[in-house]
Amino acid sequence: MKRQVILFTLCVVCCALLVAYSASAMEAARQGFYLWRDSVLPALLPFFVCAYIMQGCGALKQRNLLALYCLSMISGAPAGARLAGSSDRDYTDQVAALNAVSPMFIYGSFSTAMLGTPALAWPILLAQFLSAAIFLFFSGRSRKETLQAPPARPFLSLLSDGLASGMSAMLNIGSAILCFMTLMALLNETGLLRLCLQPLSGLFEGLGLSPAIPEILLTGMLEMVTGTRALAQAGLPLRQAGALAAFFFSFGGICILAQSLAFARLRAGRYLLRKLLQGGLAGVLAYLLIPLFVPQAQSVFAPISSQGLLENVLSAAGIGAISLVAVSVILLLSAALGHIRKAG
Repeated sequence: MKRQVILFTLCVVCCALLVAYSASAMEAARQGFYLWRDSVLPALLPFFVCAYIMQGCGALKQRNLLALYCLSMISGAPAGARLAGSSDRDYTDQVAALNAVSPMFIYGSFSTAMLGTPALAWPILLAQFLSAAIFLFFSGRSRKETLQAPPARPFLSLLSDGLASGMSAMLNIGSAILCFMTLMALLNETGLLRLCLQPLSGLFEGLGLSPAIPEILLTGMLEMVTGTRALAQAGLPLRQAGALAAFFFSFGGICILAQSLAFARLRAGRYLLRKLLQGGLAGVLAYLLIPLFVPQAQSVFAPISSQGLLENVLSAAGIGAISLVAVSVILLLSAALGHIRKAG
């Protein structure tokens, strides 16, 4: 009963804030729609349709992890939940490993359109693929599970169903983006976001890093697309921006978790913890790989001065601080949700 009361109260507060800050909320929802229409939809829909057709052709009839990995990596989240998930069995570990952002979005939308540095996509993609493969390998499930082979169907029938299924998934993604962008706008308008992040902003500024990083980090952890857009507009050094982007793309954000729950039965706390670790690994890998692909980034192997060494140490400390803060937030949220569930 307490759980229902808490949820009802939160919804009432959100409705009141939507009325009080209607102009800002509508503008955020409008920007979310444009973002979905111009960047997310064209980047993801073709991959969703192709993945559906390949699945309908029997590519996953043995539940082969290699096939799941390949299809998920090219499709984009929440394709991992759609392909590897199930409504009657718990595949949280596999879904967490396979929920990855589409290469088309990373290359076309983020690296090229938002940052204007197409070469940055390669270290980010490599970091994402490696971290996903590592976590899939340790997912704890058997590599093959016999499933009934799908009946043979005409190509045009598969294409028609694939278009309908893909567009349905895209509408689910778009609605989640709009809701989370509106929520972020309300947090900004009320000043709650700034108030909560002010100590962290001062800490980052004292370490010689941008004080905007905590807000960008929280935004990206809530909704990945919005976070990457804020990251692109922040003017951070290319190496820092690429590492944070790799973290966002592998973590995916709570918004993608909400989308994935429509396709699979998941344990939210376990999913978020594994995605947090996977995102942290991808961020570290991207930070190391970026200078090998982007000439203007600081070289990994070139001799560096004491000042350069200090900057790298501070960057490593910043990454560690971000990871610790994120772990604390996820654990607190999981504990709070567990308490609410028990109280209900």
